[in-house]
Amino acid sequence: MRARRSSVGRALLAGSTALLLTGSMGATALASQPGEDAPPNRETSPVTPEAEVSPHVTRIMFEQPQTVDELREKLAGSEVLQLRYTGEVSGVSQPGPGVPATQAVAQFERTTTAEYQAAPLVFMAVVDGQRDAASLPGAQVDTFDSQSSEVNQLPQHTLEQATQATRDRRASLTGQGVAVADPQRNAEPVAPGPQAPPKEYRWSPIQGQMQTWDTESGPEPEHPRKFRYNMTWASQADINAFGDDFGLEHGATLYNTEDISDWTRPYCNPFDFNEPYNNFWAAWDSGFKWNAVEWGTNVPGEAAPYWDWDDATDSCQELGFQIGVGYPTNLQPRQGYSTWIHASRGDQSNSEFTLNTQKISNDCNDVGLDPGSSCMGLNYNRPGSGTEDLVTLEDQQGWTVPGCVNWNPTRQPTRLDNGQASCPASG
Repeated sequence: MRARRSSVGRALLAGSTALLLTGSMGATALASQPGEDAPPNRETSPVTPEAEVSPHVTRIMFEQPQTVDELREKLAGSEVLQLRYTGEVSGVSQPGPGVPATQAVAQFERTTTAEYQAAPLVFMAVVDGQRDAASLPGAQVDTFDSQSSEVNQLPQHTLEQATQATRDRRASLTGQGVAVADPQRNAEPVAPGPQAPPKEYRWSPIQGQMQTWDTESGPEPEHPRKFRYNMTWASQADINAFGDDFGLEHGATLYNTEDISDWTRPYCNPFDFNEPYNNFWAAWDSGFKWNAVEWGTNVPGEAAPYWDWDDATDSCQELGFQIGVGYPTNLQPRQGYSTWIHASRGDQSNSEFTLNTQKISNDCNDVGLDPGSSCMGLNYNRPGSGTEDLVTLEDQQGWTVPGCVNWNPTRQPTRLDNGQASCPASG
């Protein structure tokens, strides 16, 4: 997980042009007017140069969240880069680039059904090239430069509106006998454990597990590296300790200090663009940083989960796999929260790692955006921020992924091998 950096440094890296998304759900991209604050306009060049994407991409925001059958019809003829869902479960399916709609929707249905027992409703799609708005009635259609991260920046309250629309549609379809995602999958309440010593940070989760494993065969060979983060909070008071204007980021960082020079992103190996994204156990996929993995969680839409893709100023020797939560005060105590990430195969058979949880400033609301990686934690040294180190390089004694770790911020972590106890077997 990246060390937080100043907004000045991020602005310099972002370049001189910044665009502001304004309006309601699915607003168009407009240039900032003089005197207005604008979010960072991240230049997100493809993670690998082999990705063949048009100069523009189109974001489609459905007024009524769509079923898989409706997606097949409305996206026919398009190459799908991303499908996003929210509600009781949230996440992103990342089939592209270059994947036709039929195949993309099938992959989305297969992956999410395995996690949630049925495919969720989709409120947003990103497709390669330009789409005519007239061909998509009942949707807000906006076109963006394919090298910009603006397509991933959602106007404030978008997730709130999409979450409510998803719940309304889900209730209607359930009444008609149509199966939609079961939000109780991997969401069982967690029984209180033994009394533990006080934590360093009141806001941190009280216990959890990180699982990592390989699926080298089976129906999803395109994303065989698996991560799962399970965690729970002890009390409502602990959750309230986040306050109203802070978010959460949680996950693992992989390390390769042997084969990669200790430079700072984006200035890594000028002769091998892929190295800082591939030379680990898991890799960021070809395409765009904001779309580098598939992920999902039972963190509800009200808490605004997001993929933490912004790696500017990270060391080239590390690669993060974290998920953020924009409004953690909307979480519940004694609730088992489970987040999964499916990633591409990296060049290494294992990697050293660290695991932590951060409380970070929510700066997205200052620029009129929903929480997302490009605008969370800009005020990196804001009083009240903090990092709970759950597994450090010093803790590991040679530990690597794949494998699993049980953690508690008041005790030493313990490691499990794949296939041992609750740690999934690789294969």
